[in-house]
Amino acid sequence: LDERRRALAATAQMVTAPNAARCVAQFKPSNVAMLMEILRHFGDSPDFVTPTLEILLAVASAAADSDGATSTNGNHGATNVFVAATPADVLKAMSDVALLVGNMRGGDFWCRYNTVSLLTKLHKGDPAGFGAKLLATPNGVADLVDVLNDASNGGALRDEGLLLFMELTGPQGNDEVKTILAFENCFESLFTIIHDEGGPIGGSVIARDCLSIVQNMIRANKNTQKFFREMGCARELTKLLQTDFHAALATSGGPGPSSPSSSLVPDAQSMEIMRAVVDTIRIVLEGADSNGDGGDARTVLTQCGVPAALGAYVFATLPSLRTDDGGAAEVEALRTLARCVAGCKAASDTIKSATVRRHGADSSTMWVALLGALTDSNADRQAASARLLYAVVASSGTDAAQLLVRGLAPRPGAGTSCGQLLGPYLFATRKPTPATHNIACLVTAACITSSSGLADQVVTTAWDGDVA
Repeated sequence: LDERRRALAATAQMVTAPNAARCVAQFKPSNVAMLMEILRHFGDSPDFVTPTLEILLAVASAAADSDGATSTNGNHGATNVFVAATPADVLKAMSDVALLVGNMRGGDFWCRYNTVSLLTKLHKGDPAGFGAKLLATPNGVADLVDVLNDASNGGALRDEGLLLFMELTGPQGNDEVKTILAFENCFESLFTIIHDEGGPIGGSVIARDCLSIVQNMIRANKNTQKFFREMGCARELTKLLQTDFHAALATSGGPGPSSPSSSLVPDAQSMEIMRAVVDTIRIVLEGADSNGDGGDARTVLTQCGVPAALGAYVFATLPSLRTDDGGAAEVEALRTLARCVAGCKAASDTIKSATVRRHGADSSTMWVALLGALTDSNADRQAASARLLYAVVASSGTDAAQLLVRGLAPRPGAGTSCGQLLGPYLFATRKPTPATHNIACLVTAACITSSSGLADQVVTTAWDGDVA
C-alpha cells in the first residue's frame, strides 16, 4: 500500500506540473479505469483519494479542451492531446457519477473540492449522459445542493459548486435535474448566498452568478416556475429591489452624496446585479404567460411586494443613480413593471396609489410616469412610461382614469395633478409630437374606460394655460 501511495503522489505531481502535457498525453481509458477502481476501494483514505482526484482532474481538463470532446464552450479547434485515445473515450472512462458523488459524502475539503471540479468537466464533456447518470444516483442532486451551503474555507467549495450549477442549469442541462434542484431548496440556498454576499452592494460576481442560476432554473421550465411562485421566492427579489444604495455607502464610510437627493455613482457590477433582478422578474412573467399562468404569477408577485418595490426602484432609486448605460436600466425596469401590472387590478392599484420620494418630496407614481411620458428626452424611456400608464389604466379602470384627467382645468390651490401636467400637451395648438399623440390616445382610452362624466370634462374644458 505504501508503494501505491508513493506512486499516486508522484503521478499527481507529474500531471499537475507546468510541463505536464507529455505525461497527460499517455493516458488511456484503461489507465483511467484503474484510477476509478482506487476510488471505489480506497474511498475512505485521503492518502489515496486526494492524488487520484488530482490526476483525474488533470486528465479531464485536457480531454474537455481537446478536439473531439463535446463541450459547451464550442472549442473544437484544439488538437487531441492523447496519444492512444480519444478525449470522449477518456472522459467516458471516468464518468461514474454515482461513485464520484458518493465519494464526496463525508470527504475532506480537497476531496469535495476536486470532485466538484471534476464533475463540472464531465458535464461539459457529455451533458446528456451526465444528467441521466446524476438522476440515477440516489440523493445525488441533494448532495450537490449541500455544496452550496458550505461556506467553510472562505466559501471556496461553494464558489466552485456555483460553476457546476451554471453547467447543470445551462442550455444543455437536464430539465428534470433543474426540477429536482428546486425541490431540494436550491432557490433558498442561492438567495442565501446572494444576501451573504451583500446583495447588489459591492457588485459581487458570486451574487451575479447565483441570479444567473436562478434564471436558468426557471427559464422554459413550468415545474420550477410554479415552485418559484408557490414558495414565495419573489419576496427575495423584492428585498433586492429595496436595496438602499445611499445608506449602504454612508455606512461604509465611502464618498457618499451630500443629501438623499444627491446623485450617487454605483459601480457597474452593482448595477449589473440590479438589472439581473429585473430580468428575473421578466423571465417569471414570460414563462407564466406562455404557460397560461400569467394571472396567478401576477397575483403572487403583487402579494410578494414586487410591483411596489419595482415602482420605487425605477422612479426613485434609479433617477438618483448616475450610470453610463444611456437609460437602458430604467427602460427595462419600466417595461417589466408594465408587464407586471398588465391585466392585474391588484398590481395596478398598487402603482396607482403609490408615491415615490423625489427631490425631497413625495410625488404620485402616476404623476412621475406621466411626466416621463411627456417630457423625457430619451425616446425609449418615454415610450416605456407611456406603456406603463396604458397598463395601469387598462387594468385599474375608472379610478386610474380619473387620476389621469383630474385637474385638467387649473383651479387655485389645486396643487400639482396629472391633469394639470397633461393639459398643455393635450390642448396646446402646436405641431404634434410622439408624446402629444401618445398622451392624447391615453386620455381618450381613459375616458372610454371610465364614466361619461370624464369624457364630458375633457370635451368641455377650455384650456387657457401656457404651452409647456
